[in-house]
Amino acid sequence: MSPALDYFTSSKVLSPELASVKDAPYYNARLDPANYLDGPLSSNPATRLRQMLARPGIVIAPGICDGISARCAKEAGFDCLYQSGAATTASRLGQPDLAIATLNDFVD
Repeated sequence: MSPALDYFTSSKVLSPELASVKDAPYYNARLDPANYLDGPLSSNPATRLRQMLARPGIVIAPGICDGISARCAKEAGFDCLYQSGAATTASRLGQPDLAIATLNDFVD
């Protein structure tokens, strides 16, 4: 396993379109897709999603609406899931999504 990238002092090869802006004040190596193409996936969910999207291939993410569907999807081997507010509202409250569900409904 390779050591973690040092984003502040590393001289890694950048993607061709970003190579010319390496020294630009707004360049952020943590957002460069070239840094996500290999190596293990991060434990940070946002970084892990960026890694999965930057790698070649399709990211298959089934929609879940409650804990049972999430557990079934994880046991089926999916690495990425998405939760729809409309599906959760329909599943939990049996009503259309008319902004009646609050954050507490999604946390429970």
